[in-house]
Amino acid sequence: MHSRHKSLSVALATFNGAAYLTQQLQSFVMQSRPPDELIVCDDCSNDSTVELLDAFAANAPFAVKIHRNPSRLGPAQGFAQAIALCKGDLIALSDQDDVWCPEKLARMEACLVESPLIYAVSCNAEIVDEALRPIGFNVWDLVGLSREFPGQTGLELPLSALLKRYRIQGATLVFRSELIEAIQPIPKYWNHDAWIAIMAASLGKLWVIPQCLQNYRQHSRNVVGARPGSVLEKMRHGLEISRETYYREEVAKYSALLDRLGSTGSVANSAKAEIADKFKHLSIRGTMSKSRWLRWISVLREVRTGRYRRYATDWRSIAFDLFGT
Repeated sequence: MHSRHKSLSVALATFNGAAYLTQQLQSFVMQSRPPDELIVCDDCSNDSTVELLDAFAANAPFAVKIHRNPSRLGPAQGFAQAIALCKGDLIALSDQDDVWCPEKLARMEACLVESPLIYAVSCNAEIVDEALRPIGFNVWDLVGLSREFPGQTGLELPLSALLKRYRIQGATLVFRSELIEAIQPIPKYWNHDAWIAIMAASLGKLWVIPQCLQNYRQHSRNVVGARPGSVLEKMRHGLEISRETYYREEVAKYSALLDRLGSTGSVANSAKAEIADKFKHLSIRGTMSKSRWLRWISVLREVRTGRYRRYATDWRSIAFDLFGT
């Protein structure tokens, strides 16, 4: 099971990706450790995406299987479907518009075969524009990992780091196929990347590599973009969100996580307790008074428990609870 020779699948979800897809496919071919198979789920593209995939499959140096969805599934369920079709011991997720560095799969596979306790590994990614020119920052800069883990060559990302904010970009993930049974189906409201990362950290270890092993392309059609944004912009965006909607979805998410872990073996009691505490924090924040003045009492109580520090992104979370609608 833990042989140093693993089969490796790439799960690629596509939708109208013809503009940049060829460069990503070629970066698969240029891998020093090429994949053993490429599984593509196309989400009803109406451009030349499928034609490009068919042409690539005809000459690819590894197996390529293309599944065409009869109706739109969206990114999370599209990736879930691609993952279910993979046969490899290891599964690498891929977006349609990035470009991988030649050593990416080799570096990430090496982490996973080093220890059976590592369930998933994620790398950093250089954020680039449409022409692959660096914008000046990377994914770790955006999610705070560059500041929290400076100068590291690779390390375990603890569950506590994932409970504070989203940390992992899906297209940087490679994980063991043993995770599939635990992660499928992906519950409502969870993005596939956050779900896989938090399940890996709950069941075993999530390893992260600070080096940028791929280019994360930004363009006008990104489903999920990446830009720093000013503090004022982030505050304005946060206060535009309905508190009722936000907490309804967040509570549902962590309720689903606790239910899944409860039915999954080999989960440390410490992980369950930490997630249950996060769930309690969200539940309290979601049931605060509609009166902004009365919310101060609940907010101060949660500040004293330390749960804002442990489970909320930063001071903007307190501002959201005090001033959000």
